[in-house]
Amino acid sequence: MRRTLIWLTGLALLTAGCGPDLTIYSTRPGELGIEGIDNLVVGEFKDQLGAPVTPPGDGAPFVANRPLALLVKSEVAKGLSKSGDYRILPSLNVGELQGRQPELAKTAVLSAEVRYYELDYRGYDDILYVLMARNNGKDLMDSLGNAAIGAGIAAAAEAAGKGFKVPTPLVERAGALEVTFHLTKASDGSKLVEPVTKWAYWHKKWGGDESKSQLDPALVEGFEKKGLAQVGFSDKLADTKERVQLKYSNPDEYVALGLHLADSEKVPLLDLDIENLLAQSAAQDYVKLIARHHVPAKLDLASGDAGAVALIKGGAYNEAINRLEGLPSPLAAADLYNLGLAYEANGEFAQARRNYQMGLDQDPNASSFKAAMERVKH
Repeated sequence: MRRTLIWLTGLALLTAGCGPDLTIYSTRPGELGIEGIDNLVVGEFKDQLGAPVTPPGDGAPFVANRPLALLVKSEVAKGLSKSGDYRILPSLNVGELQGRQPELAKTAVLSAEVRYYELDYRGYDDILYVLMARNNGKDLMDSLGNAAIGAGIAAAAEAAGKGFKVPTPLVERAGALEVTFHLTKASDGSKLVEPVTKWAYWHKKWGGDESKSQLDPALVEGFEKKGLAQVGFSDKLADTKERVQLKYSNPDEYVALGLHLADSEKVPLLDLDIENLLAQSAAQDYVKLIARHHVPAKLDLASGDAGAVALIKGGAYNEAINRLEGLPSPLAAADLYNLGLAYEANGEFAQARRNYQMGLDQDPNASSFKAAMERVKH
């Protein structure tokens, strides 16, 4: 009987693995485990123009040449406000505060030094062109032979600098952001945690010769490895539906705003677009260290109770929890997994661990429960 039960449990989890992928946003606590702090002052963020900025690859440091502190501070404040972990204060000045006064022993101050280098180059690359005549009257074999010979001639002409060069316009932009964050106690200015430095990089070239750059090859390679994912113009547009509506309701405005270029990768990003991307990246990387944050996870939903499955798919995690908790005990493996998943999506990790562990007790070899326990082990 015991062997049959284990086999059925394994079958349920195999069925779960065939289920639809579900993306949930699990809530995670701050990775540095800040405790005893209820209030947070987002204090001074200082630009350090002229200071060195660590490059993404081998080479001399960049020199900070653009201010970005206010934008980074804004993104940090936005991320902390969303977390709900702290009461965000403008300052410690009593006259600027509303409501109850903060207890200094439970208040922290966040400050930062911001170093930002930006490359904004517009110019021309000379691209070599070689004219060749082709006899289209030849048969297939002769054409293939001529093509091979022609390719060799073109390569030799290019190596010898023959042909003619055409100045081709280009835009090359890069950004290197380095931010050092400090979190201190408001009561005495002592460190809550050690200073943390975050970096964000971005680089792209439009037009010109793809093999050339204003940056050293090692730096270009570094930007490719460590840089943020490339985005197009369309990624900056808030709502695709609104864009389509505008296209038909007011085509003149649609063109005037440049939205007809929305999907063209040939349209360079503006300086402000790149600055926003980098500021958001550095801010998000730091906020997740000190505050709750949401982590997307694409998971397989087990094929258990149909009503609970539908609720979880719809994001109604509390309702799914109530439904599954109301089922007769003991729960089947698929329902234990889905119950743990609903708790995990709600950020209730202790309850999620309890249900995942119950699933492992039924089948210690169940890979789905092992992976789930790894996700919620903290």
